[in-house]
Amino acid sequence: MSAEVGEMLKDTNFANFDLQKAVQDMKEKGFDIDKEIENLKGKGFDFDKEMESLAMDFDKSLEKHNISAQHHGFTFHHLSNTSFAGHTDDSLRYNLKKWGFDEDLHFHRFRYEEFCKFPEDERTLLENFFTSPNVIHALNCTGISVLSPNKLQLEYEKLNTKVTGMSFFNKFEECGAISHTGHIRGRFDEDFEGIPMINLIREAIYMEESELYDAFSQKDRNELLFRIFQHLNVGGASNQYEDHVEEYFNATKKIYKDILSVRKNDGGDTEVLSQAYEIKSVGEGGALYTKQHRSNFTYLIVDPTNRSIILWRFVYKSIW
Repeated sequence: MSAEVGEMLKDTNFANFDLQKAVQDMKEKGFDIDKEIENLKGKGFDFDKEMESLAMDFDKSLEKHNISAQHHGFTFHHLSNTSFAGHTDDSLRYNLKKWGFDEDLHFHRFRYEEFCKFPEDERTLLENFFTSPNVIHALNCTGISVLSPNKLQLEYEKLNTKVTGMSFFNKFEECGAISHTGHIRGRFDEDFEGIPMINLIREAIYMEESELYDAFSQKDRNELLFRIFQHLNVGGASNQYEDHVEEYFNATKKIYKDILSVRKNDGGDTEVLSQAYEIKSVGEGGALYTKQHRSNFTYLIVDPTNRSIILWRFVYKSIW
């Protein structure tokens, strides 16, 4: 049976193989998979062993394709018609504009064709993304310039996506930055590297000399969920601040769910499939921003399952 399976797999294009579609096609043709499995077991067929052999053959084929991707690079396509919650959710769209983001907040989705093995090939994937002709035009529309792809020196940080629950932010109440009702406690106003320090949430996020800063560890701060909340709270130059934290929490949850791919594991817990990266520089190959500001950010969210990449980015523009 293994030889027959291997022969069937020989000409399969694993780069575009869709297992769910293949199973659905078989069912539509009247093929009863469960019944056939029982028949095979009744004849002494070791189904588990064959599936293990099949998986090994599948992995080997993916690895071969992966080697091809390493040598020849990844192919990208801009999915320009994709909608995001920031565009379609009325409440979220209203708040994003209220908080000073408006047209300077960018969501773009791309698809890549080749198999990518993580974490071994993540740098190749990310570098190819910024040098792809199909991507560069879209990047220009967001303010990213890649003028010399051959001089690209990508600097990035991989973020964690382990935290999925909003109870993570209870630490703000525990350290006294917010009250038990969600009221954001204020402080005397001062400028901190271009960011108005108007409340204790911002103090806990940014000011290392504050005792509130220790409420979140460095590991906590490398969580994508933390970064999303941080950016929404600070907002843009025309930010109309909230007095209560609830709207920030709601928006954080919506964006997190919108840009990440998740599933339930065998234990029933939510498991994030996506990989998240903060892009810090493209080196001499171009520029991420025309002017540096603490509120600027550029993230790439990679979904290995659907082979998609989301660019989430904001460029701070002063109103003065």
